[in-house]
Amino acid sequence: MAPAAARLTVAATRLLLPPPEQDRYGEEFWSEPSDLATAGAGRRAQLAHAARVAADAAAMRPALRALARCGEVP
Repeated sequence: MAPAAARLTVAATRLLLPPPEQDRYGEEFWSEPSDLATAGAGRRAQLAHAARVAADAAAMRPALRALARCGEVP
C-alpha cells in the first residue's frame, strides 16, 4: 500500500471515529486500500480511496456517537 494512503487511512480511523468503533472500522478501512494495492492500483488510486475513507469516517462520526448515547451497538 502506498505510504500516504496508509497514513491517511490510519489517521481517519484514529482521529475521526469514536474509540469503541476504531478497531472494527479500522480493519475494514485498512483492508480496502490493501486490496487495491494487491490488485495493482497505483498510488493515486490508493490515495483517492483513502481520502474517500476519511470523508466517510467524518460523516459516520456523529451517527456512531448518537448510537452510543442511545446504548445501541452499530
